[in-house]
This record gives sequence, C-alpha cells and structure tokens, in this order.
Amino acid sequence: MNIDTKYLIRWGIPGWVFILFGYTSYLSIGNNIKNSLFAGSFTVAQLLGILVSLGFVGVVFGYLMHQIYFSLNWIFTNQSTKIMSKMNGLVQNQEIFETNNQESSPHAKYYKMEFNWQKQLLMLDEKKRTYIAERYAYLLSTIHGLGALLVSLVSSFIAVLVIAWSHHILNGLMLFYILFLIYLGFSVYKGFKYYSENLNHFQANFLNSFLAGEFTSDSNTSTE
Repeated sequence: MNIDTKYLIRWGIPGWVFILFGYTSYLSIGNNIKNSLFAGSFTVAQLLGILVSLGFVGVVFGYLMHQIYFSLNWIFTNQSTKIMSKMNGLVQNQEIFETNNQESSPHAKYYKMEFNWQKQLLMLDEKKRTYIAERYAYLLSTIHGLGALLVSLVSSFIAVLVIAWSHHILNGLMLFYILFLIYLGFSVYKGFKYYSENLNHFQANFLNSFLAGEFTSDSNTSTE
C-alpha cells in the first residue's frame, strides 16, 4: 500500500498536537517526572524507536480526529444544508440545485450541485481545469485540516483539564496551556470560518461564470 507523505503529515499534525499538550502536561506533575518514559537512560536507537512509535500513534490519533470532525461537522450538523443555504444566495441559476422527488435526503441538493460543478469542470480545457481544480482542492484540504486541528485542540484542552482535576494540581505549565489552547482554538476556528466562506464564494462565482459561458468563448480558438 502506497500512502502519500502529505497525507501522513496531514493526519499526523492533529495527533501530534494532542500528544504534545497532553503528555507534557502529565509529565509536569512532580512525581511523574521521575517515573516518566524519558527520565531513564536510553540509547540513541531506543530514543529513535520511541519517537517513531509516538509519531505512528500521532498519525492514528490524527486520522481518528479527522473522522470525528467529519462526523460532527457533516453528519450531525447537516453541514451540506448550511452550505446550500449560502450557495442559494450566491448562484444565479437555481436549476443546478433541482432534484427529483425520489431524492428527499437533506444532502441531495448538495450532491446535485457538486455533480454540476464537476460536470462544468470537465467541459473546460486542461489548463483552466487544472488551475480551478487545484485551487478548489487547496481550499477544501485547508478547511478539513483546520477542522481536524480544532478537534485536536479541544481534545487537548479537555485532557489538560482532566489531568489538572484528577491530580488536584494546576501548575504554571498547565495554566499556560489552558490559556494558549483557548487562543489557538479561537484562531483556528476563525481560520476555519474564513476558508469555508472563501470556498463557498469561489465555487459559486465560478459556477456563475460557467453557466454564463464566460469560459467557453475562447476554448476552440487555439486549434491548429
């Protein structure tokens, strides 16, 4: 099985962030420093093995956080319905959202819009299609990455609070982490909302241009 490195990094970042905040908070408790995993004497090979293991665990955690993000954002909150309510006000031709009577799912209009989006892309020449598709993929991957990171930050915040509460300790590092995680969570959430709005407008404006024929006027002029 060949997995692209970029996917491992994308999946790993949320997990590594969670391990960083959660594990270091645990180690900051006085007695645990003496008994911590890194307090003993290890060889370079053993330390590398530990780091590789933590890296692998981080990827697993990060992948699970991506799935949690998709479940919370797309299934339980009907994100597609929210997107369509925005797109309805941006796209001029409402026919691309029309569905038949058999398609009663709340996601049906979103699926129909995505189908029309892909169909219009296929009608473009390769150069235009590549640019639009790559820009769309960048915005979408950024949104999903920020969403998974937000799940990681919330999980880290909860983990720090649980460690502090269960051990009845709130030291300087934990207090710093709590404040820092609140700031990071707010910043990531604002970035998530910004890129989500950006993607909605990007897709809607291009759909308007597609349906207005603005991309087909010169598509056949360069044939020799």
